[in-house]
Amino acid sequence: MLLDAECAWYGDPAFDLAFCLNHLLLKCLWTPPAADALLACFDALSEAYLACVDWEPRAELEGRAASLLPGLLVARVDGKSPVEYVTAREDKARVRAVASALLRRAPSTLLEVRSAWRAS
Repeated sequence: MLLDAECAWYGDPAFDLAFCLNHLLLKCLWTPPAADALLACFDALSEAYLACVDWEPRAELEGRAASLLPGLLVARVDGKSPVEYVTAREDKARVRAVASALLRRAPSTLLEVRSAWRAS
């Protein structure tokens, strides 16, 4: 069970997964030496969460989470509630570039998002 009192809501569970995964990606910018470990956490959370999906086809929920992630990435840099730990111009540019490319081609898996992030 994931619970975030700040963002708890009743809605699509794909948002909860995408929201947590978003922070793991952004934390890679805040603590570059921990990037590999954070990406391993991204993989572990994705797999553990999706393994428990029994209320709908796993691929459908994963697809929605993957398509939400790019929007969440850019929202936490340029939106009304930016993360306080991404401040460098080049880090913001990286987020924008990755998110823009993913928004244009709508990823269907979390691996696509992770791979795009890793390649940037």
